[in-house]
Amino acid sequence: MKNAKIYIFLISLFLASCVSLFPSKPSSGSRLPERSAGSRLSSRTNKADTKNTTTENITAENANTETKSTDSKGKANLSSSQATQYSQTFGYPVNRQANPALLAMVKDWLGTPYQYAGSSKSGADCSGFVQQVYLKIYEKPTSRTADGMEAQSKSISKSGLKEGDMVFFKINTPNVGHVGVYLQDGYFAHASTAEGVVISNLSETYYEKYFVGGGRL
Repeated sequence: MKNAKIYIFLISLFLASCVSLFPSKPSSGSRLPERSAGSRLSSRTNKADTKNTTTENITAENANTETKSTDSKGKANLSSSQATQYSQTFGYPVNRQANPALLAMVKDWLGTPYQYAGSSKSGADCSGFVQQVYLKIYEKPTSRTADGMEAQSKSISKSGLKEGDMVFFKINTPNVGHVGVYLQDGYFAHASTAEGVVISNLSETYYEKYFVGGGRL
């Protein structure tokens, strides 16, 4: 009996040592907490939102850049009614992107009589009229003669003419003797000896014959 008790005691010690050497796995309740599926989804959603926001911002910036670019190149300077009024006065469909100040001055000077060496609304010659346009509209001083204006300007071909450029003519003279201000689509304003300040077109037979080029300051 005594030996049986000793035997049982030894077995108890053996089992206790085994438990201390090989601890049992923790229960599912004792595991470290994990991020729930909702947390992972929320994290992914936040990242996606951040990415989308960044993309939207870039897109908005690009759109603003495109808008600014479009405004700077294609902004209408005239209302439809203004363009219509100028079209009726000038005899051609006026572009709404035209310079309002230039159109207003040309309109104001139409019919001004020709006067040699004149440069006012009481009378003006071709270079006197162009000189006044450049001083008042573009704030640029020019020569007082047509050939002098050609000499001081950059040569421009007929196809490269833009609003405000000068157009030069040699009318039965070796040098440039007539000048006007280009408007659009071949139309230009000038002071002719016969009619005073008028609007003509480079495609007209007379002016097409004597046209020698354009100039830009």
